[in-house]
Amino acid sequence: SGFQNPLRSELRNKATAMGAMYHDDWTDKCTHLISAFPNTPKFTQVQKAGNGFIVNKQWILDCYDQSRLLPEKTYTFSQVPETKKRKLKDEGESPEKTPVKKKSITKKELNAGEIPDFFHDKHFYVSYGDYDDNTLLDITRVILAYDGILDRQITSDVTYVITNRMWNHDFEKISKSNPDINFVNLDWLQDCHDTNQFVPFQSYLIVP
Repeated sequence: SGFQNPLRSELRNKATAMGAMYHDDWTDKCTHLISAFPNTPKFTQVQKAGNGFIVNKQWILDCYDQSRLLPEKTYTFSQVPETKKRKLKDEGESPEKTPVKKKSITKKELNAGEIPDFFHDKHFYVSYGDYDDNTLLDITRVILAYDGILDRQITSDVTYVITNRMWNHDFEKISKSNPDINFVNLDWLQDCHDTNQFVPFQSYLIVP
C-alpha cells in the first residue's frame, strides 16, 4: 500500500518468488500488508480488522536477500494492532505408513509491542504436508512473532521440526545426519504461546 511502480512491481515479484500470494485487496486470507506509510487507507483498514501484520518494504527486501523468513517485529509500525484470535487445525488426511495425529491449537492474542523473543536464533522447520494453508500461516505467525527463524528446508541449523506425524524412517534418517534436531508436536508450540515463554520441549518430543 502506498507504493508506486517500479518499486511496487519489485516488491510484488520478490514476494511471489518466495512463495507468497498477492492480492489487490485485503481479505481474510491475507497475512501481511506491505505499507509505505502508517496512514494509507489499507493501513487503516487492516489496523481496524486486527487480523494481520503491517510491515514496511524492507521486510520483503531483507527476506529476499537472505532467502529466509525474518521476524516481522523489527519491520512493523508502532500502530500495529493485536492479531485476531484464530484456531489452528491440521488436515484430516493421514499419509500412508506415517499417520498424522489429529490436533488443534487455539491461539491467544498477540500484541506486536509486547511480544518476547524466546525463540531468538532458534531455527524451525514445519512439516508442511501435515497442515492446511490456514494452519501453516498461523504456525508461521507464532514462530516469527517470538523471533524464531523459519527455514524452508531442513538444514544443519534446524533444531525444531513442528509436525503431527508419528516417528518414521524419514525422521530416523534426518536424526542420524543431524543429531541435534528435535521433532516436536503442536502442543509444545501451543504451550510456549500460552505461557509466553520457552517451555522445555522434552515431553513433547516425537520418538521411536
